[in-house]
Amino acid sequence: MDHRSIEESDLVEAYATGRLGATERAEFEAHLVDCPDCLDRVEAAQGLAAGLRTLGQAPVTAPPQQKQGRWSVATGWALAASVAALLALGWGVTDRRRLEQAIETERAARSAAEARARELAQHPQEPPAPVAPRAPTPPGPVPVLTLVATRGSDLPTLEVREDGPVVLSVERESPPRFVRYQIKLSREGGGAVLDGLFPPSSRDAVVLAVDGSILPPGTYALALEGETGGGRRVQLPGHRFRVVR
Repeated sequence: MDHRSIEESDLVEAYATGRLGATERAEFEAHLVDCPDCLDRVEAAQGLAAGLRTLGQAPVTAPPQQKQGRWSVATGWALAASVAALLALGWGVTDRRRLEQAIETERAARSAAEARARELAQHPQEPPAPVAPRAPTPPGPVPVLTLVATRGSDLPTLEVREDGPVVLSVERESPPRFVRYQIKLSREGGGAVLDGLFPPSSRDAVVLAVDGSILPPGTYALALEGETGGGRRVQLPGHRFRVVR
């Protein structure tokens, strides 16, 4: 909002009489901070408006039987002008002090910013030294345990890490006869850690990826059922294995 457009319009009177919208009022008040001429016009308009309101609230009427001469009319207008001037003075003092304080605050902030800019220009700060990115830690090999239908052999052992996956590969029957497999993995002496239906991963095996954090050290049993295309299930040989860290 520039000073010339304000002088060519009635923004001052509209502001003094409260006829500006919230956005236009905020822009005009921002202009008042740096424009003493517009501030004086606002104070004068506010004082005049206050004087007129006061005169409107307490009108002076002459008695019916007595005519009012020119001197009385002139005296009344002079009194109204004096009252308006006094009201303008009292009305504008508070607003002017508030705006003067805002101007002083804005000037102090501007002076501090300029001083800081001069200081930075005289003593530029060195940019921080670049930090070399840390090379990602390569993941270790994923442990894989293949479970086959063998009897009388030692328990297979699976070494797991707490923060990585492990893979269980369960051998299928030959030739394949089932479309899905119900697999339940339980820890001996504890509860089940895995229970669900799994499709075959290939013609030869059903592959399961398991989070190593759910397999604490111990002995585990894997129960297996095959499901035909008609929904019938057949119990298959199970498997046992040992988990170590």
